[in-house]
Amino acid sequence: MCWERYEWNKVQKEQSIVPAVLLAWNIAKTLKISEKEMHSSVLSMLEDSYNQSKKLLAELTSAKIPIHWHGRVDNEPALYCNSCSDEVFNILFVVKRKSIHHVYCHNCAANFKKKQQYVVLQQYSLLELEELIDNFKLHSPS
Repeated sequence: MCWERYEWNKVQKEQSIVPAVLLAWNIAKTLKISEKEMHSSVLSMLEDSYNQSKKLLAELTSAKIPIHWHGRVDNEPALYCNSCSDEVFNILFVVKRKSIHHVYCHNCAANFKKKQQYVVLQQYSLLELEELIDNFKLHSPS
């Protein structure tokens, strides 16, 4: 249900209270799921966000846009686009204005008049995300 609400909020241009993409990755990293429908929903969100990251990295690389490693600290809050309020996961488009860093999603960053106005940061390697997906198994109820 929360995944459906998350998608509905995106369509309605409303910021989700729950950062569902980050939540899905944290579930995969820390919990053992024994409920088939929940496992399937989380896995679907993991695969979708992984594929988005992979596609976006390929586009940026082919456009010769530099990608800087940023990493992610445990308990760092979820990030949202400064313009459209969508959750931004893994690939961040960052603009510094008046000593404040603003994060944007790919779609909003693509609309900037000057393409070099932002810096692209990556929080997770594709290999790390692949390993999390591969290790996210449906467990038997105990």
